[in-house]
Amino acid sequence: MTGQVDADGTPAPWPARVVASLIDYLVIVAWLLVLTGLGLVIRPFMPSGGPLNLVLVDVVILLFTVLPVWLYLTISEAAAASATLGKRVRRLVVQSNPNRAHVAAIALRNAVKLLPWQLAHLAVSRFILDEQVGVAVALDIVAVALALVTVLMAALDRRRRALHDRVAGTVVVATGRHNPETLDPCASPWPSSPLPPIRRRTSSSCSNRSDAPQLRQPRSSSFLKR
Repeated sequence: MTGQVDADGTPAPWPARVVASLIDYLVIVAWLLVLTGLGLVIRPFMPSGGPLNLVLVDVVILLFTVLPVWLYLTISEAAAASATLGKRVRRLVVQSNPNRAHVAAIALRNAVKLLPWQLAHLAVSRFILDEQVGVAVALDIVAVALALVTVLMAALDRRRRALHDRVAGTVVVATGRHNPETLDPCASPWPSSPLPPIRRRTSSSCSNRSDAPQLRQPRSSSFLKR
């Protein structure tokens, strides 16, 4: 799915991204609470006794926790709004060069994004069942390392692209409002992408300027000119 989205191209500010993530986490927690309730209801009818199969536990965790969250993120961000519930509230969208990101890119983005969570699940199941403890420790280390790398990449990148954004060629941008930070108005906010370029409106100052960056100047109010 491609096509333009009404976005100003400004990288999403950190406060907006944090609030959007918290709202999406509430959606995820609500789903986990539903699963907990269903588990309490069907538990009396399940056969008891006998060791649990580790592979079966991993599959159940994947199908009922990680996969639904991945579907929520992917379907929401691949839809017309290009945003999850949290991003809609904070007026953010996921884009790619500067079209609406393709569904394959969105699917890859969220698979990489949820990878640390899935690895942590695999580690926890092994700790609980007291099986493959060494593998569980390794999975935990990799999950934490991936999470830290993701945060550091987003913090150091000028366009605030995390690991999953770089892998998928996407970027989270603001809609309907400008970032209060001073940014180069002529610089492209989108990462390189295999998608064909589209024509964008550019001001004469951007088309005729030199390679030197120009900072956005604040507008002076008519009241101060009097």
